[in-house]
Amino acid sequence: MGVRGLNTYIADRSTLYLKPYELCDTYLIIDGKCIAYQLYLSYCNNYGIFGGDYDEYYKVVKKFFSKLLQCNVTPFVLLDGGHEEKKLKTIYNRGKEKVLGLKLISNGFYSNKFTPIFLSSTFVSVLNDLNILCMRCDYEADGEIATIAKALNCPVLSFDSDFFIYDVVYIPFSTVNITPVEKKSSEKEKIKYYMQCSVFEVTNFLNAHDGFDKSLLPILVTLLGNDYVDSSIFHKFFDHVIMGKNKNASFTQRKIQGVINWLKKENFETAKAGILKHLRKIDAPKVLRAINQSISDYDSAFLSSPVYTQVSQILEIKKIDGSFLKEKKSNINLPIPLSNSYSKAHIPSFVMDLITLGSYYTHFQIEDIRSSSSHFVSLDLIQAISVILHKYSVKKSNKFKLYACFKGMYCPILVENIFTEFLSNINLDEVLILPKSSRAELLYKIVDFDEDDIITVESFPSDWSIFLISYVYWIKSMDLSITQAHIYSLFFMAVANKVVQKRTGYYENSSAFMKSNKNFLNENNGTTIKVNNDLKSFTEMVNSLKKYECLLFQKLLIPLRNDDKNNYK
Repeated sequence: MGVRGLNTYIADRSTLYLKPYELCDTYLIIDGKCIAYQLYLSYCNNYGIFGGDYDEYYKVVKKFFSKLLQCNVTPFVLLDGGHEEKKLKTIYNRGKEKVLGLKLISNGFYSNKFTPIFLSSTFVSVLNDLNILCMRCDYEADGEIATIAKALNCPVLSFDSDFFIYDVVYIPFSTVNITPVEKKSSEKEKIKYYMQCSVFEVTNFLNAHDGFDKSLLPILVTLLGNDYVDSSIFHKFFDHVIMGKNKNASFTQRKIQGVINWLKKENFETAKAGILKHLRKIDAPKVLRAINQSISDYDSAFLSSPVYTQVSQILEIKKIDGSFLKEKKSNINLPIPLSNSYSKAHIPSFVMDLITLGSYYTHFQIEDIRSSSSHFVSLDLIQAISVILHKYSVKKSNKFKLYACFKGMYCPILVENIFTEFLSNINLDEVLILPKSSRAELLYKIVDFDEDDIITVESFPSDWSIFLISYVYWIKSMDLSITQAHIYSLFFMAVANKVVQKRTGYYENSSAFMKSNKNFLNENNGTTIKVNNDLKSFTEMVNSLKKYECLLFQKLLIPLRNDDKNNYK
């Protein structure tokens, strides 16, 4: 999760620590969770108030990875998995901070800490469409990202300050210019491209601070505050540290400079002793554990089993020695189809949390803080998933904790698992390899659909199924009454995305739309649009739509979509 203030500290001294780099002709190990967020934050204008513009985000992600491929970069994306028990306090505190952020938004303030709920799945869908290697780790991916980068001798792309401490070639995302630059070559050679960026290497940092011992880096991040210990525990120690003298810098920046200056005069043992003597005796064991954990994290060569297998295959093909790598065997005996789906990021990471922690952490999104979390509408589904996974659960509890915003507070809510005979007998070894129609029947039963519900869903084209199942389930599960405005607005947008946009293409604004379609619209201006009352099904209606009709619909829609963005407050 990073060391607070370190990104800014390095960026402010970029000429000292960062070196220009031409990104091309290499593997690139990508911190998937971080880059998914950075692409959204940097290029999507952060319009999340109405749930996010997934079309725009898909386009941004596809463009970014296409540019990498143009530069002959082979991306290898690793995603975080479940939460580790040792970091739960930090995760809980971050959740409380998110609730405070929601309260600020409710009062008219701006926050960029919230992403659309399906951001990660949209990101993964782009990677799948481009055939880019993407894997989900069992838990946090940082250590495995660094290990693979060392094995393949290639850079890491992230914006997580933890990578300033790992001994890897690290490209901070903020330094990347995504517009490829043509490489100078002879006329006979094929044109090559590279991306301009900057890299950080630990040796640059050590050289800039003569006398700084590399073994002190884990102590540096512990003092500054990482996922294992809050830096406030060191307040007495900081009373004896001379802070940086730049009066224009923030307290955090001066503190970082002060700690670096102090550590330059120490070795590992004297630094540790100097810190411990300023701590309460009760805090000393906690700090020692935090330092040891940081050392373990930054020196680890372990990879979760599926990732280890994949990396070993790459190393074998490239004839690189990977004998230093170690396979981290999981203590969870998951069915092979479930394990494969999880490692390929085809199913979400909350599956691991339910299995290992007996917990479900809701994804924060912008919504009315005075109301209960929108996730509560899906509680029956979450309960069903918890029961299905129970046989693989580590804790074997009949309850699980749902972490969500409730009455303006972030808190764990104890939820009872309801063990029906039907759910208890679902075998994931078999279910995940069943035909789609058989899995659909199971889903209908889980969401308690009657015959009319099923007929409604199956009367539409197959690519409407997930939307309609969610739509009907939402209507049946809501405590509040659903109005026609809700029904028509959702259906209106579904037609726009699933029918009209597929035929007309996606247009960011009216200018781009008119540039492509002005002549066709002018040629067909005055065409009478007839209503055909003989159509017997929605599919027939969709198939009867003409290109001109779809273009008129799209022309009306684009200003509405842009209006949403202009009204973000």
